[in-house]
Amino acid sequence: MQLEEVCEAADALLARGLKPTIERVRQRLGGGSPNTIGPLLHDWYVGLSARLKLIELLMQGQRRYGMARILGPMKSKKLCAAMESVRPRRVNTSKLR
Repeated sequence: MQLEEVCEAADALLARGLKPTIERVRQRLGGGSPNTIGPLLHDWYVGLSARLKLIELLMQGQRRYGMARILGPMKSKKLCAAMESVRPRRVNTSKLR
């Protein structure tokens, strides 16, 4: 299970007016462990306001500078990939004890 898959499922649910929950994401993906989906869905929620702000800024820029032709549509997939590349990595602390 990848962050990108969870992001796509959560985005699709949100687009339908549904709150993305672990169970709804599991249903959308056709399965998956809640223990795996939970942290990934949390990461999606953490990045949601930043993505919305980015879209708002891009839209302002498009209106002001006619950048729509230059930028083109931004895909959720690319945003999720960018989030995954900067997401803090979880450390297994059980081996440190």
